[in-house]
Amino acid sequence: MELIDTEDAYIKLPKRYIQDYSNPFEFFYEKAFKKRFKFSKEAIMYYILPIIEDNLAKNSNRGLPVSPILQLLMALRFYATGNYQAVTGDLRGFSQPTVCRCIKAVSTAFAEKLHEYVQFPKTLEGQQNNIKKFYEIAEFPNVAACIDGTLINIVNPSKVIGEIFRTRKGSFSLNILVI
Repeated sequence: MELIDTEDAYIKLPKRYIQDYSNPFEFFYEKAFKKRFKFSKEAIMYYILPIIEDNLAKNSNRGLPVSPILQLLMALRFYATGNYQAVTGDLRGFSQPTVCRCIKAVSTAFAEKLHEYVQFPKTLEGQQNNIKKFYEIAEFPNVAACIDGTLINIVNPSKVIGEIFRTRKGSFSLNILVI
């Protein structure tokens, strides 16, 4: 039997790539990221986050503040899936109350910026411009604006007012409309 000199012998291990699993930007490829958050990485980093980042930044050092980008991603994931807040939090390692606060902060930040970015044309010229654009994009004639809606499932708020939120299928939800 031949002896091997231990100084010359070595085992080649496959190269390991370290990923930050807590950072969705590094963990998900572009297609998977867009499937989960409904926006591209570029759109979130360079367009959406800068709009609301100042509203999400904490002014105190108390506790472990959640970064604005993670707050935004948790809210977008919640909006995209409609999962319970606890499920959304479990995916990133946050508690349900933390997810709730993040969703509220992001939603409030969007609501505060709404009038800067979403406006119905006030002049006849602006409405005609919208009609022209709708026709160019989808050949919709005489359309100046759109409305869309969705039902967001909720737990029965109370026996007294719960029936207001009951759907035709027997579940409870909020009817959200967007113009």
